[in-house]
Amino acid sequence: MAACTAIAVLAAPTASWAAALEIELARLITNHPDILAARNTLESNRQGIDVAKAARLPTLSMTGDASREFIDSPSTRSSGSKSIENKNTTTFTLTQNLFDGYATKTAIRIAELNEHLASISLEGTRQNTLFAGIRAYITVLRQMRLLGITIESEGRIQRQLNLE
Repeated sequence: MAACTAIAVLAAPTASWAAALEIELARLITNHPDILAARNTLESNRQGIDVAKAARLPTLSMTGDASREFIDSPSTRSSGSKSIENKNTTTFTLTQNLFDGYATKTAIRIAELNEHLASISLEGTRQNTLFAGIRAYITVLRQMRLLGITIESEGRIQRQLNLE
């Protein structure tokens, strides 16, 4: 009878905690700071590919100047008129890089490799975090079983003391 009770006590936490393990591991994967940081690094490296590809695109720049000119020269002084002009200048420049010695192609390839490395790092971080979570879960189960054995042992000792 006591053996059945001990088995029930020790087995009950395992059954109720098994579902909690799946839930906690799912939370661990979605909320752990190390995994979130690795995901952000991966996303950053994905954006780095777009930045590297942008070097292939043309560049448009604009400069502008608006001013007022007052011309004071010997000819305008002799005629008695003052020359005041408004000066507005706008310049647009469109540039397209035709060949840069494969620097853009190399930068894109480096960005793709960085993205791949970040992906591998994320997977490693996930696995390490899950391993740590499972190890902690097993430690808790072990401690709970040891507690059950200790309680059962205490009961046996109490019965033995009552028999004497």
